[in-house]
Parts: sequence; structure tokens; C-alpha cells
Amino acid sequence: MLLKLLFLVVFGISLSSSVLVARQQRLVASGEVARSLARAAQHDATLWSVRAKIATRTTPQEVRHLAACLGELKPIPREICEPIPPEPANATTPLLARHTRERSAVSQ
Repeated sequence: MLLKLLFLVVFGISLSSSVLVARQQRLVASGEVARSLARAAQHDATLWSVRAKIATRTTPQEVRHLAACLGELKPIPREICEPIPPEPANATTPLLARHTRERSAVSQ
């Protein structure tokens, strides 16, 4: 009987300690999330502040002056803007070569 009681006490202590550990991990995780959100909000505020400073310091006359200093502006060619198509698979790799052989054997 004493052994059963001792087992129940040890089991209860281990169960309560595991619950406390899980609770502590949850609290730590929620604290990290809160700190991350605060950092993101601070970065957003800094970003908007910098954007506002740029907007107040940049006037249309300055932009025209800088464009005139650069000379004649030409549009970017369409070939540069279009994405590059992917290259075809190289059949010289062993895996692709084996796959190609297997496909050709099945189709025959």
C-alpha cells in the first residue's frame, strides 16, 4: 500500500512538473512573438518616417534637374524585362539518362 501511495505521489509530481514546463515554454514563445511584433512595428514606424523625410526633401524640380543631368532617358528594352525561360533538362546526368532510357523502353 505504501508503495502504491509513493508511486502516486511521484507520478503526480512528475505530471505537475511537465505541465509547468509546457506552460513555461508557452509563455516564452508568446513573449518572443510579442517582441517580434514590437520590433516589426518599430521598423514600420522607422520606414514611414524615412519615407516622409524623402518625400519632403524631394521636389519635382529636383527630379527634373537630376533627369536633365542624366541626359536623354530611354525606356528599358522589353527583352531585359521579360523573364528568362528555363533551360531544358540536361540528359547527361545519370538519373535523367536512366529515366530517358526507361521511358524509351516503355514506349517501344
